[in-house]
Amino acid sequence: MRIDKWLWTVRLFKSRSLATSACKEKRVKIAGQNIKPAREIKIGEEVEVAIGFKWKTFKVLDLPKNRLPAKLTPDYIKLLSEREY
Repeated sequence: MRIDKWLWTVRLFKSRSLATSACKEKRVKIAGQNIKPAREIKIGEEVEVAIGFKWKTFKVLDLPKNRLPAKLTPDYIKLLSEREY
């Protein structure tokens, strides 16, 4: 699954275009590296996302097939840490 699609399906962004823009603006990182929107994401990876004025680190628990209801997001994503920029 593409990272921009994953960010949208787990409800970190309201639209896929916002998720794509975040990747292009270097607000999404994996292993400290800025990533492109088309990068494939894997289960177990840690993703850093700049949301508002905070960097949040999430662990990928599973890859959903469709956009999730808000109640189901904890089954697919886990917040590891949060820090301000």
